Amino acid sequence: MPGYAAGRAVLLQYNKQHLLWSAETVAAGASSQAVHLRRIEGRSYPWGCAFEVQFSAAPGAFQVEAQAAERDINASYVTIAQLNSANASFVGRIDLTYATPFFGKFVRLSLTSLTNAVNVTAVVTR
Repeated sequence: MPGYAAGRAVLLQYNKQHLLWSAETVAAGASSQAVHLRRIEGRSYPWGCAFEVQFSAAPGAFQVEAQAAERDINASYVTIAQLNSANASFVGRIDLTYATPFFGKFVRLSLTSLTNAVNVTAVVTR
């Protein structure tokens, strides 16, 4: 999958998914392609999304950050949630909902650290 490139965000309609990484080697410090979240018509839950991250084997110590921005510019992205644990199947998730409100128009993932050399698959759901 393509890595992050400014101005190349893909529109993500609600009730849809987009693959950010597909069983690929992701270098620490790399960011995924960004998605532009289509606004849900409603007052209390206009954006919201969920990320699922799966590793091909035990990842060791790792950190994946969900980042958001108002403009699809690298310097505009800020971390709004972090993932540093996975279940026995090497899957972890980040849910951005009304419980963790955010109003970023664009979102992406950033793999800030990864101990073991494993492949990463990640999907974002709107």
